[in-house]
Amino acid sequence: MSRHVRKHRVFRKAEPALFSDTWESLIPLDHPVRALKATLDSLDLRFLEELYGVQGGVAYDPRRLLGVVLYGIGDGVRSSRQLQEHCRFDNRYRFLMDGQTPDDRTFSRFLDRLNESPETLLERIVSFAKDRISLRVVSVDGTKMRASVSRYTRGDSTDVSDSESRRMKSRSDYFHGYNCQLAVDEDSGLIVGALVSQEGADWHLLEPVLDSVERTAGRAPAVLLADRGYESAQNAALCEARGIASHLAPNPQVWPKWEIDPSGQIVCSEGHPAVPKDQFVSYRGTNFQRYRVMECRRCAQKETCLTKKTPYRTLAVPAGIDPSSRIRNLHRARSEEGQALLRRRSVISETPHAQLKHNDGFGQFLRRGKAKAATDFLLWVASYNLRKLLNLFLTFWRLLQSSFGPKRQTQIHFA
Repeated sequence: MSRHVRKHRVFRKAEPALFSDTWESLIPLDHPVRALKATLDSLDLRFLEELYGVQGGVAYDPRRLLGVVLYGIGDGVRSSRQLQEHCRFDNRYRFLMDGQTPDDRTFSRFLDRLNESPETLLERIVSFAKDRISLRVVSVDGTKMRASVSRYTRGDSTDVSDSESRRMKSRSDYFHGYNCQLAVDEDSGLIVGALVSQEGADWHLLEPVLDSVERTAGRAPAVLLADRGYESAQNAALCEARGIASHLAPNPQVWPKWEIDPSGQIVCSEGHPAVPKDQFVSYRGTNFQRYRVMECRRCAQKETCLTKKTPYRTLAVPAGIDPSSRIRNLHRARSEEGQALLRRRSVISETPHAQLKHNDGFGQFLRRGKAKAATDFLLWVASYNLRKLLNLFLTFWRLLQSSFGPKRQTQIHFA
């Protein structure tokens, strides 16, 4: 008895299909690439055309190149050679490029042109979503990103391929990289400010982050949330000068019982004032003003309030900075409302960071130099914002199409 042999489908090259599907027809109507292409066509991106000179051959449409780059970032495709391959063999990328196949050098030159105005694209996207952005509460946080150096390079080595990178500290070791800062709007979840810095500490970067928010969104936030790394007298005074209610997580080195009397004087819990005592220079060369409560030796609470190492209650702030702004920030952060806001801070700020490193695989920069790293990071920020906006739009569009049925389905477009 013969054994049964399973038959398989055979592709016959000599018999072409009667109606062959085009690469464009293979993209579903509700696919994100269609929404991305329609969104980029509706944005004011005339600045991209200004990046090209009048000399040379006929250039590719910069909107199409930008669409491929932004979609590739969310798809884990970031190198120029990978983008070239996907434009040749992936229908999604071919749809974004209108069937054209630019090479890797075209993408590299396009990214180099974006170095001239990296924040402009983010400004256009934030302006496009201005109805959703309230700036009622904005959370600031940073993350360290590895530069384009070998993973075998030691953190204390000075011979690195990216000479502009700096030594950064992670939870386990040191590495060469950059400090990337994000400012996230709570109501919309969109990123409204971003920058790349060589500073290792976060507290130096609050002012440039706020400047980025004002340039991008056009105004300052009403409430600012940040972790303990941003808490300082300078940052508290900066927020008050700009009319921002800061909620910087308190530093445990600051005594929590400082008060401010009705006249604006800083006093201890017993009502004794803290008066200027002397000035000193820190090991970093900063001139500090020291305030001291002179009645500590005669106070009845000195046995429970002080120790042998601290015979006086003191408060030190940089010279020229009002110390009361730091105390007011301390009270706001320790209030019930402030503690509730700071508990939400981790959800607001850590979501983009998790998307950046874990979901998108953006753990290391591919190009060298601070300017190129800043451009790549801001392109990821633009891609993140667009994906959040398109997810909301596609959800509504699918519900709308399902209510009308397949006969009323139309392509995605923006007015």
